[in-house]
Amino acid sequence: MLHKFASVLFFKIASMPRDDQTKSNCVYMNQADITASGNDKFVDVCGYPFSILADERVAHGTLAMNGIQHKCCGVTTTTGDSVELPAGGFRPPAAIIVSAVLELEHVAASKRGGTVDVTQFVEFCMKMFEGQYFRDGQSVTVIQESSSYKFLAKFTATVIAGSSRYDEAVCGAVGQKTKLVVRSSERNETTAVNVPEELRPYQRGCFCGTGRLEMRHEVEFDLAEKWQNASVEDILNRRPTKLVVDPSVTVDLICCENSIYRSQRIKGFWIM
Repeated sequence: MLHKFASVLFFKIASMPRDDQTKSNCVYMNQADITASGNDKFVDVCGYPFSILADERVAHGTLAMNGIQHKCCGVTTTTGDSVELPAGGFRPPAAIIVSAVLELEHVAASKRGGTVDVTQFVEFCMKMFEGQYFRDGQSVTVIQESSSYKFLAKFTATVIAGSSRYDEAVCGAVGQKTKLVVRSSERNETTAVNVPEELRPYQRGCFCGTGRLEMRHEVEFDLAEKWQNASVEDILNRRPTKLVVDPSVTVDLICCENSIYRSQRIKGFWIM
């Protein structure tokens, strides 16, 4: 399925010792992994997606982190700044937001470049929303209305945020059109709960002061009859459904092909 990599939704950085513990839980990115290829690149980090955007101009050992504010390993960056790649590779930064990734290669199966059956597509979406990518409060309903399918998924995304400043982690969408400010649990400004077990080893460095904020999301897919015989490419290029977190924050659905995550980004909005 999604080969344990990701879900949408997207942010990060912190260099840490490359010991057995971190190696088993994290994917380190070395210079060879970070290239300006013209495609978005996603890497699984501790079960969450790390996104490297083609338009962030990765080159010569420097990664431009747009819309992210964090402090890691003595290096402070703000929106638009560049960060020198540490020798050990990168770890995610002060905030990680879980979101939705649609992996159309899965539903296309062996029909690469062929057509996607709408029923398979809906079934895949259901499996995705029932999976590990949305850990809390997810529920899924599929409604068939004559020639179209409406897929309504309600789920709780989890924001894991930490900041060396202890007061906030700023997560901005691409183009900085939307911003989500996550307040630190240190100041009791979030609905913080216990940090997930799998992230506890990382509650140091950039993860100090980590808290968790849960947000409700609703998304509706209207799969009209015209998509019944649509190619993977057709669906990848279609305009996405908007996921509404609150009146000021929206997110993208990102369609990816297999575990390489090289997908074309669907225009719209996403949480980063």
